[in-house]
Amino acid sequence: MMCSNIIIRRILGFFMAVALLSGACGCTRNNGDIGSIFGIWRLAGLEVDGVEADDYEYNCFWFFQNNIISFVMLDAPEDHTALRRWCTFDKEEGYLTLDLSHHGNGINDYLYSVPAFLRLPQEEAVPLKIVTDTGSKMVLTYTGAEGEVITYTLIKQ
Repeated sequence: MMCSNIIIRRILGFFMAVALLSGACGCTRNNGDIGSIFGIWRLAGLEVDGVEADDYEYNCFWFFQNNIISFVMLDAPEDHTALRRWCTFDKEEGYLTLDLSHHGNGINDYLYSVPAFLRLPQEEAVPLKIVTDTGSKMVLTYTGAEGEVITYTLIKQ
C-alpha cells in the first residue's frame, strides 16, 4: 500500500511538472508575446469615407504573431482553399505600422503583395491609426494618398 502511494505521488508530480513547464513555455520567444493583439482577427468591416466597401467579400482574416501578420483570404471555404499574404508590423504610440516592402527576390513575390481590396500602398511604413483596441475588437484607420479615410474593423476570433 505504501509503495503504491509513492508511485501515485511520483506520477502526479510528473504530470504537474509537465503542466507547469507547458504554461511557462508559452509564445514568448523572439518577442512572440505581443499582448492582446496576438491571434486570429476577422476583418468584419471595411469602409471608405464611412461607406461600406462593395468589393470586400468578408472573407479576410489577419493572423498576428511576433511581428508578422498573415492576411488569409478564404476563396472557396467549401474547397478549403485560401490565399495568404505576409507583412511585418510594429505597434506603438497609437499606431499599427505595416511594412509592406518585403519581397521574395523574384521567387513568390506575390506572397508579399497586399490584397487590393485593402487599399494599402506597397510601402515600407504604412501607418494604421488605432482608434479602438479592446482586446476583442480593433478599429484601425488609414488615410490614403487622395485623403480618403479607410476604416478596418477587426473582431478577435
